[in-house]
Amino acid sequence: MTAAPDPLQHALRQCARQSAGKDEPRCRALLSFMATSNRLQTLLRQTLSQQKLTETGFKLLSVLSAHDPRPLAPTQLAADAAMWPPTVTDVLTRLELSGLIARERSHEDRRQVLAQLTPAGRKKYTAAISRILSTMIDLAAPLEGADISALRTTCDTLDSRIATLTTPGSPRPLAASAN
Repeated sequence: MTAAPDPLQHALRQCARQSAGKDEPRCRALLSFMATSNRLQTLLRQTLSQQKLTETGFKLLSVLSAHDPRPLAPTQLAADAAMWPPTVTDVLTRLELSGLIARERSHEDRRQVLAQLTPAGRKKYTAAISRILSTMIDLAAPLEGADISALRTTCDTLDSRIATLTTPGSPRPLAASAN
């Protein structure tokens, strides 16, 4: 099934075609990259869904797995997973109901509740990781060494540029081109 066209992408393509001039190919390439990235994220979410996991649930299982067998406080989970603490609490409740994590009071501070993987959680996480890696390997199969290198270089270049553009006080491209 082909995904419906994204109205934002369509509008940006139209605008780039009409006003970007010599930069139109760059704009179109980035829009294609964004669309491919979105499809990749959708594919990975579908892969997780087949494992009966959400993206947020998988993130928390990943953090817990990285610290296993040490239990973690929800605040630590939120920080490590870059998630909003109330969301972490909701997701932990779902994971606990599914038997993938256990929560218990801290022995040092009885006010604090700690979470850790259960054996079923470890098994589910391992299966999900295996399936995601298999999907990624299958997806990347047509790419040759030079393609992979070019993709990695392009991603690194774009990541660096995004970091520059999102740094407070950095010049914005539109402001620079307006002079």
